[in-house]
Amino acid sequence: MRLIFARHGESQANVEQIISNRDLPHPLTKQGKAQARELAEMLTQRNMSAIYASPLLRAQETAQIVSERVGLPLMTTDALREFDCGIAEGRGDAEAWQLLNDVVADWSNRQNYDQRIEGGESFNDMLDRFKPFVNSLIEEFGSRSGNVLCVTHGALLTQMLP
Repeated sequence: MRLIFARHGESQANVEQIISNRDLPHPLTKQGKAQARELAEMLTQRNMSAIYASPLLRAQETAQIVSERVGLPLMTTDALREFDCGIAEGRGDAEAWQLLNDVVADWSNRQNYDQRIEGGESFNDMLDRFKPFVNSLIEEFGSRSGNVLCVTHGALLTQMLP
């Protein structure tokens, strides 16, 4: 088994530069849908066993496009959800982005894994939901030859995979 992690396609929140890690209504853009179709085409050449996605709209839309193309059901899991940015959610102002950048720097540069934006999640919170999920995939699919797609988000990928 091989785990394939993919970030969702471009979303309206990306274009508007809004922090949107809760269930805010920011769908994929036209470009994001094209990116999802490209991913789907690439994966038709792989032996796919399962597709999992974050519950956030942009990840769901990306995974649904892949799901329809490769003919597998989409399974949703909170384990792949982006980290909650607390009081910065729904904002695109400089202060909100500074809060996000500061917490990620605390995790990456200072190994302060309990640091969080007020009302949000820490690195350890993400790890507590991500690690058991990956272990369950290894247990379920580890002896198989197929691939498992996990559609998720940028910070989760850059913080959890290393």
